Amino acid sequence: LDYAGRQVEYNSTRGEDHRASSAKEETVSRRAARKMPKPSAIPHRLDTSFLRARPWIARQVGKAPGLALFWKAGPADSRLGMLWILTVCSDPLCPCRDVKVEARSVPDSLAYVKVIGDHTELASIPDPGAHEGPAARSEALAFLNIDIDTGAISPADQRTPDAELLAWARAEIDAELLAHLRAAWRAAKGMEPVEAKSPIFI
Repeated sequence: LDYAGRQVEYNSTRGEDHRASSAKEETVSRRAARKMPKPSAIPHRLDTSFLRARPWIARQVGKAPGLALFWKAGPADSRLGMLWILTVCSDPLCPCRDVKVEARSVPDSLAYVKVIGDHTELASIPDPGAHEGPAARSEALAFLNIDIDTGAISPADQRTPDAELLAWARAEIDAELLAHLRAAWRAAKGMEPVEAKSPIFI
């Protein structure tokens, strides 16, 4: 063969080698893909969130990602509080349309709520002269599912929710709250960013 013939033969061989290499890489990629976990449908909680309690405000919603506080009048000029910790499925392909809520009763001595991963810290207002306040007590619990379209609330699992918290949660549902829940759902799915706010402004 002349030079041109040899060049054609060389290019042809190189093309075959390239196709073989590509086929090997594709096979490896497919094997790796099979080993990689599928997008998780495990409910998602934000890594860190902080909310300062303000019992004189009826509703603290949209001030801290994944957290909400509700307040109402209690006995003897006290205030009763209900804390919501939101948990949302983070799989963008999952067809779910609900938000899981861990609802807790909290006292008006609550200073702040801080969530780090799966750990929730509730701190009370410190006594005069004390360096730190004691941990705020949370008495009642309710684990709920809230439909972000209709606002329908149902128990999230087999545990019986506290009846008063369940009734209070249902009474809070309105267009404003549903808009907040839908925003949290979209943020967990990666459809819009979570707006981070400094605790100074909460």
